Amino acid sequence: MNMFCLNHPKCATSPPQPSCLNLILVKVLGRIRDTVQASHKTSAIYIKGGKGVLEGERGFSSSGPIAVSVDGIQAFPINIRNAANIPNFMAQVKSLNNATFPDSGFMAEAWSSSMHQSFSDLNEVGIVEQVSTVTDFPTIFNKEYNPLADQLKMVSRLQQTSLQRGVTRDFYSVEYGSWDHHRGVLGPQQTMFQTVDDALAAYVNEAKAIGVWESTVLVQVSEFGRTMYP
Repeated sequence: MNMFCLNHPKCATSPPQPSCLNLILVKVLGRIRDTVQASHKTSAIYIKGGKGVLEGERGFSSSGPIAVSVDGIQAFPINIRNAANIPNFMAQVKSLNNATFPDSGFMAEAWSSSMHQSFSDLNEVGIVEQVSTVTDFPTIFNKEYNPLADQLKMVSRLQQTSLQRGVTRDFYSVEYGSWDHHRGVLGPQQTMFQTVDDALAAYVNEAKAIGVWESTVLVQVSEFGRTMYP
């Protein structure tokens, strides 16, 4: 089963307030994941933005969320010249970040733990580089870049890797905005709705083609407490 969110929330940076409309958005999928992970191996991946919606309760959630760009995963190391030619480069990096001593500081241990988790995440989702889609996603609409289509294309590719990753419940977050138009509303919104329609149509076709549509739940949220109707 896959769940992902079309999302444009802001992360909560202050103590919760009763009047904060954003409370229902931040962690909405993360809390579901917290419950599901008791009986399933889960993952939380955001493409571009929307990390907050995937975050669960601190100290309870599994690893993640993991950031993946629309262009995929860049292998480590990045910008280290001739690293591939250095004997046992990765083994040396892991060894340096795996040294635990009686006087090791908390910050050093936290850094090392995060580093090793990053390597694990990189290896897990890196197989997406071998996957393509059968659907032509409209990444260009009206001569403009369609960011949502590009993000949903990456979601489709990642969904095809769940078996190899051993994941039975995937949670994804994509983002498209901003919808906060103060003037000239009809024109910009018509263009944005068409962008969303084209991107979703391509995603639905792809999901059906790869056999995951019936096990996918789409959740759409906004940081505004507004509706489509007055």
